Amino acid sequence: MAWYSLYRWFVTFRRTSYVNVINWYRQVLYEEWFNSLGEEEQEKERLRLKNIEEEENTKFQREWLALGTILSLYSNRV
Repeated sequence: MAWYSLYRWFVTFRRTSYVNVINWYRQVLYEEWFNSLGEEEQEKERLRLKNIEEEENTKFQREWLALGTILSLYSNRV
């Protein structure tokens, strides 16, 4: 945690940013775990990730539609 707080503070002063080692290590661990799975389990994980991405996309679209609705109500009053 201390490293990450220093990273967040120093990144504003540097022209070339530090590599975020925490995210990099999480990705390495995930890739090792994913490669250790069997074919069927890998397919289930891919399907789970695809479902999560689709849910995020639908949430994003709903939020933009709600924002558009609110803005249209106010733009009609001006």
